[in-house]
Amino acid sequence: MLIALFEPYGNNLLMSIALKTADGIKLMDYPVVSDGQSAWRVDDGGKIDPKLFSILLAAPTKEGLLFVVCWAGAEGENTFFLSEKADTLSKLPWEIYRYWSAG
Repeated sequence: MLIALFEPYGNNLLMSIALKTADGIKLMDYPVVSDGQSAWRVDDGGKIDPKLFSILLAAPTKEGLLFVVCWAGAEGENTFFLSEKADTLSKLPWEIYRYWSAG
């Protein structure tokens, strides 16, 4: 698994979670328009820190690998599922969010 951050185009930003395989690289893209303070997560400044990502589980399926990914931020953590398909990674409809406060 790789985290790829692409060169900004004005306020348009693109980050991808990538899976490197023997056949190439499969991507799950996360395009956003930044407001200058937040982009993907609250108060992220339009930056991505790979240390905020963790893979909880990787399991083989008939179509490819299934990943459970956690993505932490300033106010909480998203847990979501990525499924390997023939040419891409797909986000499954299940997602968990855990809010935390530094108060």
